[in-house]
Amino acid sequence: MFRSVEIALTSLYVVTTALLLFGVYYLHQVSGIEQWGILAFGALLITVVTGRVLAKIALDPLREHFDHLERLSKETLHELNLPVNTITANVEMLRKTNTDEKSLKRLERIETAARMLKERYNELDYLIKKQMERERIESFDLESALKERLEFMRPLYPGVVWEIQTAPWSVQCDRIGLGKVIDNLVENGIKYSVHNPRIMITMEANVLSICDQGKGM
Repeated sequence: MFRSVEIALTSLYVVTTALLLFGVYYLHQVSGIEQWGILAFGALLITVVTGRVLAKIALDPLREHFDHLERLSKETLHELNLPVNTITANVEMLRKTNTDEKSLKRLERIETAARMLKERYNELDYLIKKQMERERIESFDLESALKERLEFMRPLYPGVVWEIQTAPWSVQCDRIGLGKVIDNLVENGIKYSVHNPRIMITMEANVLSICDQGKGM
């Protein structure tokens, strides 16, 4: 598909240049027009019209391709949401009927995996919507958003030592995008810590700090 677009764009350049040269030649030699202002206007008009027509021919396949990807992504997200919710609901039901420690640990691992799938679902949904529309700016409490992200990440990294010092802080920004930034910073801090990862998160003087004991950039 991209090969055809490349050929179409090359053809666009060649045909537009040829028509431009022919138009200038025709106006100057055949029609006998000597005013260079009229020649320049005629050349510009030929270029704009030809470029518009050929650009539409070249970009229509690419537009159709992206429209197809968008529809496929939406359908895939819809299909993913149902099994994730089904897994979560059944884990809750099994938790009521299983009381031994081994079974509960297995259910906890299943639930953690389901939460991870749900997070990936939310990220894909966010990226698709971000391509279609502007980011949604909203007011929220950063401390609550941070605790929400930590509640998700702590079970995934049981060996991490957390040092948290937060306070209520009202901010106005893209909540989902900020959550992704927090996740990336924390996960990179854990990933590149040599031994006994320690993550320090502080909120002071309108500054959010996420520090680790890794080797640095």
